[in-house]
Amino acid sequence: MLFIEIIPFLGLSILIALIIRQTTSLKRRGIKTANTKNKSALQKYILFPMYFLFFLLIVIELLKPLIQVSILPESFSEIKIASFYLKIAGTVFLLLSIVFMKLTLNDFTTSLRFGLNAKNKGKLLDSGVFAVSRNPFFLSIEIYFIGVVLFIPNWFFIVLTMLAFISIHFFILKEEKFMQANYGEEYKNYTAKVRRYF
Repeated sequence: MLFIEIIPFLGLSILIALIIRQTTSLKRRGIKTANTKNKSALQKYILFPMYFLFFLLIVIELLKPLIQVSILPESFSEIKIASFYLKIAGTVFLLLSIVFMKLTLNDFTTSLRFGLNAKNKGKLLDSGVFAVSRNPFFLSIEIYFIGVVLFIPNWFFIVLTMLAFISIHFFILKEEKFMQANYGEEYKNYTAKVRRYF
């Protein structure tokens, strides 16, 4: 039974492993995937450490059934609806997110980039999963969060999922401006054919 309870953590671990594998493979081929230059002191010394601590909190909450520890108040981490069927639905979404991420990373080939950098933008992709969604990478993450909130329906993951959806949406809007500025008519034609999410 304990294995079942850590399925969301295993899902996150698989997603991270897939991304690390792809970025490592590209790095070995001399392809830069991250924009590490020009980071402000705010980003380096405040935002990144905050993101890391928040990620650590998420991992602790995902591992709560195994380690029996929670940093959050009981009212915030307590499961509101205990249902075997919700766990099944959550597991289905978690598996879908992994499959969709794997397809996305395969279709990225050498164009995977983190951060917006006009000098290292990669090729505009419009085939495979990119013919279904303009943002399959982010869609995979959103599907993962839906799976988690179904599997662990507590206030922490409900709020986290809403915040993830909102922040991803605003990042996509920022990315769309970058894409339009850097790919021009090619990107405009692509947006006319393929929706933002699905």
